[in-house]
Amino acid sequence: DIDGNEYKTIRIGNQVWMAENLRATHYQNGDEIRSGAIDKSKWHRLSVGAIASPDGDIKKVTTYGRLYNWHAVSDLRNIAPKGWHIPTDGEWKELELFLGMDSDEIGDDKIYGEKFRGTNEGEKLKVGVAWVGKNGTNQHGFSALPAGLKTEYGDYESLGLDALFWSSSVTDSGQFVKAIYRRLKANKKSIGRGIMSAEAGMSIRCIKD
Repeated sequence: DIDGNEYKTIRIGNQVWMAENLRATHYQNGDEIRSGAIDKSKWHRLSVGAIASPDGDIKKVTTYGRLYNWHAVSDLRNIAPKGWHIPTDGEWKELELFLGMDSDEIGDDKIYGEKFRGTNEGEKLKVGVAWVGKNGTNQHGFSALPAGLKTEYGDYESLGLDALFWSSSVTDSGQFVKAIYRRLKANKKSIGRGIMSAEAGMSIRCIKD
């Protein structure tokens, strides 16, 4: 990426994914993404890209990558390395189809908060030893890690329990943007699909152009 971080990659079906969470702190043009100690009372009011460390601990970035709000995802300066991009909802669906999820279930686009879909597709993406319960097989080398979440109100949650990944797709482009994401949970083998406020902080997995 622009900071010189190198990432493992993996081909799954017809797609090539990063096998690690993004760690970049700058956009492609070299501009820095806002970081550092952002007060909780200010985090949910941000309308620009921002990053945080999992559980607020910079030492965890090497393992888990960084957490990004969706304003960083949608910034035209591009957070992904050259030749890569943030996956769309459709590209996540293509991955789910390859993993064995039923096409009718994938085609159901209704989103009411969050819905877990499929059977054991999420288990195939997780590195078992990193998760509470250790129910991952990492069958295709995606190597998902439970970096947790920074809520839209600035609280840290679910390190070791949840992995949440942004897509570049939105359901509402008005005043209150809500973007589509995927969630893997320690106690579930399926994959969650839902919508989240743009102010939340989640992991990013890039996909090759």
